[in-house]
Amino acid sequence: MTIRAKLFTALLMALLLLPAFVHAEEDETEWNNTLKNQYFAGKSIEESNNIIELDAPIRAEDPAFAARQESSSPQKR
Repeated sequence: MTIRAKLFTALLMALLLLPAFVHAEEDETEWNNTLKNQYFAGKSIEESNNIIELDAPIRAEDPAFAARQESSSPQKR
């Protein structure tokens, strides 16, 4: 087996095994104990899809100018 083939095999194995080592942290202790109170103290957090809406074309006709429309719905307090 040549050096090029060994390098290719090692690279391929690394790329195939990479997703097994990369994962999001499932422990929310840091969020619940520190960050949530620091940034959102006294406020309720609700999961919703209707707070902010961004309308944009898939591809701009002119790369210098991309038309977009932003809107937000009033939040409940």
